[in-house]
Amino acid sequence: MNLRTLDPLWEAILAEPAPRRYAARARELELKVVAAGWAMRHEIEDIIVLQDPRLLGLDVRDLAESLERPFVTVYSRPRLRFGTSVGHEALSAPDVCALLVALEATGFEIDPSGMVSSLLPTLTGKKLLTSAELDLLHYERVRHKAEVTYWSDREPAGDEDVREFKTSTGYRVWALAGADGARRFAVKGARFRARPPAQPVDCPVCGYRHTPGDAESTHFHRLFHRKEVRVLHAVANPRLAGRLGETQALVLVPMASDRWLHQLVHERAIRFKREMRFDSIQYPRPGKMVEEPAMVGFLFINDGPDFPPHSVVGAGAFVKREERWELNWIWVIPAARRKGVLRARWPALVDRFGDFDIEAPLSDAMAAFVRSHGCDRQKAGLLADQ
Repeated sequence: MNLRTLDPLWEAILAEPAPRRYAARARELELKVVAAGWAMRHEIEDIIVLQDPRLLGLDVRDLAESLERPFVTVYSRPRLRFGTSVGHEALSAPDVCALLVALEATGFEIDPSGMVSSLLPTLTGKKLLTSAELDLLHYERVRHKAEVTYWSDREPAGDEDVREFKTSTGYRVWALAGADGARRFAVKGARFRARPPAQPVDCPVCGYRHTPGDAESTHFHRLFHRKEVRVLHAVANPRLAGRLGETQALVLVPMASDRWLHQLVHERAIRFKREMRFDSIQYPRPGKMVEEPAMVGFLFINDGPDFPPHSVVGAGAFVKREERWELNWIWVIPAARRKGVLRARWPALVDRFGDFDIEAPLSDAMAAFVRSHGCDRQKAGLLADQ
């Protein structure tokens, strides 16, 4: 922060606070800004000074730019369709409120709670928020608990003057001034409690990296975890009962199949792509299916005692290339591997698709399976890819 912006803050935070006599007038101006959606520079200065006179002389334009909330040009609506408009520099109402929040967090006698309450209803239903609107959304949760630091654009040098004190609002200030005029000060809220920084962890089940204790991170981890568990763990799906044919452990999913069947295959194609570290998913997303009869997906349905009935333990897809079927990909849930899932269903795949080719590259486990159970053509293809 440049000294032109920092010096008024420095002098104000060190000065004795004056009685707050005009808070009601400041509230009237806040409501006016909320209704208009914008505030001119003089209106912002009035709202600030009416609450804390120590900030008289503060350049709100410089402060706003230092806090990455720059003024923008807004225009009056022309009376006629092709009339001229007059432009003014202004801050949006959320940016003004975020500016007040920052000054309160610095220890000044600024109370933005009323303006926050007036603006919060305008955020209802919005899916995308600016950084200022996020500040308003989290205001009550972090109020008086933050730690903020301001420093000049160079480090203090020479003899240093260090001061520590508590403001009238209960905030604790540590201020350092160098002989060269450089400044630095840190402010801790009245309810600030130092906590060790939260460390992100990887979920041992789904692998999602999240930060324990962070509400947003936890929320998205739960969504991802629920979806992963549904795929990685065999979960009973009664809808599959009516889809089982003569081969009770295998359900074919041609392009004309229901969307939910394609979804089951697509979810497992995603896991195959991640596991093999491929660049793309080898099965189209439901709703994006093409009229391509030369692709057939399939699902492996549990038929043993290890997993719930009608649960999916694997999936894959075949593609027809030059009148010959090719196994494009195949994936089995980790818990069902090395339990004969593919071996038990391999004859049914051969009956349906013939002596099909297998697309390379193959995992070590799949290569070992082909060497033991594949036809001569498949084994020859394995040797050619090595």
